[in-house]
Amino acid sequence: MQFFQLSPTHIVSMFGTIAFIIIIGISSVRKVHTNDDFQTGGKNYGTFMVTGVIVGSLIGGSCTLGAAEMAFDFGISGWWYAIGCSAGCLIIALLYVKPFRANGKLTLQELIYDEFGHTAGILTSLIAPAGFLAGIVSQVAAAGALLTTLMDISMVQAVVVSIVIMISYAAFGGMKISGFLGVVKVILLYITVIGGGALALYLAGGLAALNRSLDPEVFNNFFVRGVTKELSSVISVSLGMLSTQTYIQAIVSAKRSKNAVNACLLSALTVLPVGLFSSWIGMYMRTEYPFITAAQSFPLFIVNKMPPFVGGICLAGLLIVIISAGASMALGLSSVFSVDIYRKYINKCASDKRTLAVNRITVLAVMLISFVMTAASPNTLILEWGYLSFSLRLVGIVLPGLACLFLPGKLHPVFVTVSGPLGLAVMLLIKILHLSWDPTAMGFCTALLVCAAGYYMQLAKNRIKKM
Repeated sequence: MQFFQLSPTHIVSMFGTIAFIIIIGISSVRKVHTNDDFQTGGKNYGTFMVTGVIVGSLIGGSCTLGAAEMAFDFGISGWWYAIGCSAGCLIIALLYVKPFRANGKLTLQELIYDEFGHTAGILTSLIAPAGFLAGIVSQVAAAGALLTTLMDISMVQAVVVSIVIMISYAAFGGMKISGFLGVVKVILLYITVIGGGALALYLAGGLAALNRSLDPEVFNNFFVRGVTKELSSVISVSLGMLSTQTYIQAIVSAKRSKNAVNACLLSALTVLPVGLFSSWIGMYMRTEYPFITAAQSFPLFIVNKMPPFVGGICLAGLLIVIISAGASMALGLSSVFSVDIYRKYINKCASDKRTLAVNRITVLAVMLISFVMTAASPNTLILEWGYLSFSLRLVGIVLPGLACLFLPGKLHPVFVTVSGPLGLAVMLLIKILHLSWDPTAMGFCTALLVCAAGYYMQLAKNRIKKM
């Protein structure tokens, strides 16, 4: 499907929606005067604004195009990613918000530095970008798939366009624009995904008819890729969210802890149906257009099956959803760099203006690296990048962060410091050797065992001191 095959109505409604979003973005940028505005929105967000930030990052290309792409190939298992995101929001709401806001820090790495020392802080600050980059690449790949479906351009050209828009979105508005546009995104998203999924079921003759038209051993099997792989993936997403700077900044930006908790609960409810309805779209497109590229299933459904005016709005909404999710991740990574590396090790006396500039330059650098990674891996599934993003954070950072919040002073710093690198080394080794074990599960178990050893070592050390 090329650009010239879109109807004039598609084009008018699509660009009209994009223009509306740009106007909101410009008004947000004018409100960014300080680095605190850029990173936390002034810490003055209510429930819906915080929800906008969280959902704006969570529901990007992975939950929409990625879920449809996975469902096109593997059926209902495309829903697992959204299930993991929803579970992660619940965990943050119930266990994470109050203790993290109470410490007064902006990043998890600051906590780790204070609790376990210089080396642990540096290592986790270096591990975090790898997870963010994989997540950004998943959004860039999704945006590329969407643009190549709509326009007569190559994937490389589409990726360049996507990255330029993401840079404009993140590098200037920061958290201010993430909050405002996040709310708008939720509205556009539900028009697109929920409306599209319902239409797909209607065109298929109902859910039962859709299921009958596909191989039930594959498309109606939640564990088609293996029980261990699917459960490991959903656990990595739900727990990996605990170390994701984007969501930490979201809860810090809230006026009160109650706003942050309510926002996380609302986000959990919002994200769950998005993955399901996107999966139904992918499954329906498998029955109608089995010859297309899986990543194009969602945008082609919008163009071919939705009314043109609504379809144009949905195309614009889908593009904005993907772009802003990638930009939100870039914003989180820039905060980790500016707070945990630049102001701690490079320029401890940096002014607010200089730190704001560093945040924006970091966004530019991150997008350049993301372009290289996306271009080098053109055949990787969008959701595979998303799962990898959370897996890296789960294995490398989550346990030290949880130890800071819930077991302060009870783990030996040396063991915590090496737990993440050792876990990632095991994860990488299993991938290189193509072993049958799940790399994420084995990497996390390795890190967990090392931290457990650190707990008992510190316990013994404390007992010796009391003697």
